[in-house]
Amino acid sequence: MVVDVGAIVDWLLDSEIVVVSEDGLVSMVVDVGAIVDWLLDSEIVVVSEDGLVSMVVDVGAIVDWLLDSEIVVVSEDGLVSMVVDVGELVDWLLDSEIVVVSEDWLVSMVVDVGAIVDWLLDSEIVVVSEDGLVSMVVDVGAIVDWLLDSEIVVVSEDGLVSMVVDVGAIVDWLLDSEIVVVSEDGLVSMVVDVGAIVDWLIDSEIVVVSEDGLVSMVVDVGAIVDWLLDSEIVVVSEDGLVSMVVDVGAIVDWLLDSEIVVVSEDGLVSMVVDVGAIVDWLLDSEIVVVSEDGLVSMVVDVGELVDWLLDSEIVVVSEDWLVSMVVDVGAIVDWLLDSEIVVVSEDGLVSMVVDVGAIVDWLLDSEIVVVSEDGLVSMFMDVGELVDWLLDSETIVVSEDGLVSMFMDVGELVDWLVDSEIVVVSEDWLVSMVVDVGAIVDWLLDSEIVVVSVDGLVSMFMDVGELVDWLLDSETIVVSEDGLVSMFMDVGELVDWLLDSEIVVVSEDGLVSMVVDVGAIVDWLLDSEIVVVSEDGLVSMVVDVGAIVDWLVDSEIVVVSEDWLVSMVVDVGAIVDWLLDSEIVVVSEDGLVSMVVDVGAIVDWLVDSEIVVVSEDWLVSMVVDVGAIVDWLLDSEIVVVSEDGLVSMVVDVGAIVDWLLDSETIVVSEDGLVSMFMDVGELVDWLLDSEIVVVSEDGLVSMVVDVGAIVDWLLDSEIVVVSEDGLVSMVVDVGAIVDWLLDSETVVVSEDGLVSMVVDVGAIVDWLLDSEIVVVSEDGLVSMVVDVGELVDWLSIQKL
Repeated sequence: MVVDVGAIVDWLLDSEIVVVSEDGLVSMVVDVGAIVDWLLDSEIVVVSEDGLVSMVVDVGAIVDWLLDSEIVVVSEDGLVSMVVDVGELVDWLLDSEIVVVSEDWLVSMVVDVGAIVDWLLDSEIVVVSEDGLVSMVVDVGAIVDWLLDSEIVVVSEDGLVSMVVDVGAIVDWLLDSEIVVVSEDGLVSMVVDVGAIVDWLIDSEIVVVSEDGLVSMVVDVGAIVDWLLDSEIVVVSEDGLVSMVVDVGAIVDWLLDSEIVVVSEDGLVSMVVDVGAIVDWLLDSEIVVVSEDGLVSMVVDVGELVDWLLDSEIVVVSEDWLVSMVVDVGAIVDWLLDSEIVVVSEDGLVSMVVDVGAIVDWLLDSEIVVVSEDGLVSMFMDVGELVDWLLDSETIVVSEDGLVSMFMDVGELVDWLVDSEIVVVSEDWLVSMVVDVGAIVDWLLDSEIVVVSVDGLVSMFMDVGELVDWLLDSETIVVSEDGLVSMFMDVGELVDWLLDSEIVVVSEDGLVSMVVDVGAIVDWLLDSEIVVVSEDGLVSMVVDVGAIVDWLVDSEIVVVSEDWLVSMVVDVGAIVDWLLDSEIVVVSEDGLVSMVVDVGAIVDWLVDSEIVVVSEDWLVSMVVDVGAIVDWLLDSEIVVVSEDGLVSMVVDVGAIVDWLLDSETIVVSEDGLVSMFMDVGELVDWLLDSEIVVVSEDGLVSMVVDVGAIVDWLLDSEIVVVSEDGLVSMVVDVGAIVDWLLDSETVVVSEDGLVSMVVDVGAIVDWLLDSEIVVVSEDGLVSMVVDVGELVDWLSIQKL
């Protein structure tokens, strides 16, 4: 691979990166034009496990990270590689020439570094492959801050060949590591053998392949203490005759036993990185880098990804999607536990798959699908929850079958995605989503990213105009697993997180979706519209949130019964803290009697609310003014329906430990055509095994929430909720209400009392454990399913 570093301001502005799937059939190309803070105007391509489809991320300029650089990563077999074109490496590799060679030293990569001011000034470094047949020479005039006039010799495993690195002392960066880099033509590559990567890549193996993917390099990282301690790096001259090997023993904080595959621009060669466990970052991982032609690749074996990617699989593909890379992450404790992510190129022909074992703190067992601009290729990611990240964004999530999607309109992404375009596609790449990001100042200004599903048939295209802080004014599209439907996310501006966003959730089958239109999300989701749909996606609910000061002020919520025949609409004028100025109707089991609860203002929970409870025979009803709802509804099933009550969502709350562990929630678009399904096993603190039915405004559709037991509020009770016209109701069966309504049956009815709902609360543990959430686009054609097994801290969700 050839890395032409014109000027690296901060890291690698204007770079092109290619990732390839496990089989190396498809690859992704990331063209980073200018990365101001992270990836300004970059192009990244990710490919699915089979390497059929890839994603392209066009990064204009990488100011702080990768200025106009070209990087190629290749799979374990070196058949596919990725190319990263870095224009200038201001702070890292200014006008330098580096050559990386594959394990057999048949091919090498050349990195042309003009001048390395702070890192590698006019120095000469030689790295040799594992067999010592080929080495690389790095001409470093002077290493002021890191490698001042030092001499280091690295020899291959058999000791036949050695390399000389004139380095004063490398303490915290590259100790005994093995790195392989390949030139633009893929004729030469470099291998870096890092003995131990404590903080970055401990005990990992990296393989880099040339542009044609004929030759690859393997980097075994033993342990990375601070950066690349005891690593083995291989650098090769411009002709690729000599290389250097850096053996990295272990990567404690970065890549633990992971499998990553990167492919060249043509996708002929790829790299595989096997990540067993990521302790801090990627300990003991396997990474493969390939040159632009994909002739040579490098493999980095990461043992465990404790904090980042535990037992995950990532696939990156070249620009033409012919080759891809697969990254197997053992376990992601704090970030992406047991998740699957797919990135696709601009044309959506190739995609990347990331299998995350468990997402404890961020996205537990979640699935997300991203599609390219044309919607031909998509990516699938099972995400637990998006809380404080995508304010005022337009995001589309699709169910497991990819029939329905969610639409989230984000006004401005100040800190995340400024004016970016992101496309997400389902697993079969039939549908895609576009995220238009104005400018990514600090992260991804003017970049293009494509994500693809597991099979790499569909990809996502993200054109980031400017990423000021993250993704201001971005448009994102998410598609279901089959790629039949996609979501469009237009992010105008993200001031703090995602103000003025539209979110759509779809049931497990993707037939129905919910749309959340957030005009301005000051604290959470002000002025948002949410649609929830039942499990079959036949009925949905629309929640119109005028202004969400703290939670969901002025929102409209629709809940539908388990069969999706009836739904309820809850119009919340202003939800200051939770549901201020809301209207609730409770009906008896037979729906003959109903109660209307007009909640003027819910200060903390449900202050000044009116609840109607009916006897077992439904002959008499009672109005309960609830000042506050302590826990909520543990282990309940909630269905949300669109404004017209045609589509609904079912949320089965088994137990909510912290938020929505293993819950089933369905959100539907504004028209109620698409919904999201969230299966909640238990609601420990919120909804314990309860059954709640919510009906749309016309009372034609309702939702059933099965709550096992309501410890603090509605234990073993039956509650019925009905739409505004009282045509449809929901039944909540509450066995016993210890603190509020022990052994009572509550029925909620619409405003006219014609329809009622019964809520059966079995047990509400914490929130909504074992739930499934579906997000759908604005039109409700596509949805996403989020299965929440356990939300320990936020939302434990499995693959979408």
